[in-house]
Amino acid sequence: MNDEPKREPEAVFHDSGLRVKIWRNTSEKTGRNHFNATISKSYKDQNGQWQQSKSFNRDDLLRLRDLVGNASMEMRMLQDQERRLERVQNQEHENLSQTRDAVMEKAAPDQSYRREPNNRDRNSGRPRDR
Repeated sequence: MNDEPKREPEAVFHDSGLRVKIWRNTSEKTGRNHFNATISKSYKDQNGQWQQSKSFNRDDLLRLRDLVGNASMEMRMLQDQERRLERVQNQEHENLSQTRDAVMEKAAPDQSYRREPNNRDRNSGRPRDR
């Protein structure tokens, strides 16, 4: 059994049995989010059971044109939101760093709070040769 919760699509566009779903994915390398779409067609078979297909006739393609266009605009908006959020988070991180630096500078204005490398031998306490 898979213990992970079932993922939900970010958005779904549908017309009759046609569906375009937008999914959020996170890159393992960069940690950044990106979006992909899946397209499917639902229909009832001869026994009345629902089936999924990825095969489309001419009429389906005409309807899909509009669905895919709407999905594309939604993906662009989602990606723009991600970029704005990323910029805000980066700015907040920068602001925190600047605040920390200012506080440390006020606490010890004549000393650098950054640790300087120790140029003494750990055992003897004598200066190391360079």
